[in-house]
Amino acid sequence: MNDDINDVLAKKRAWKKGDIDRRQKDGSRADRKNLAEVYRAGRESEKRIRVEEKKSEHSAFVLAVCLVLGLMILIFWSKSGHAEEIPSVEVIASAIWQAEGGNRTSHPYGILSHYHHTTAHQACINTIRHRLRQWNRRGDFIVFLGETYSPPRINPNWVRLVKYFLSKEKNQNEKL
Repeated sequence: MNDDINDVLAKKRAWKKGDIDRRQKDGSRADRKNLAEVYRAGRESEKRIRVEEKKSEHSAFVLAVCLVLGLMILIFWSKSGHAEEIPSVEVIASAIWQAEGGNRTSHPYGILSHYHHTTAHQACINTIRHRLRQWNRRGDFIVFLGETYSPPRINPNWVRLVKYFLSKEKNQNEKL
């Protein structure tokens, strides 16, 4: 091992003195050019690889963002896109009037209080409009309305009856 070190040091000293031609130590000019070209090509290749890696990372990020946005849109449309069509306030009020007994009841529209400045019909319409503003468009509106208009523990058939009269009126309108 010491011989190898001494040999290298001797060559270095001889080269510094000018006893050894530079080409002997480093090889020919063509060899040095080829080696420089190899190094240059390697650096350029590494640069291209880094650029491609950045592009692929960017593409993967964009793809992930697009997938998340697409999923969010799909969820949004599935909730609101298939929502039922809400009948008009008057049609709902008419169905409530029939479900609460119509002409045969002493409390039209199921309104138990007697108002001085409004009618039971107008009180029913006001309640429907108020609940429409509160509704978040998820689930069935008639069930949502029935939770406060006629709670299921008091009148468990109210939602079923109102839906029955709504469908009956819808069928009559389709025949016309």
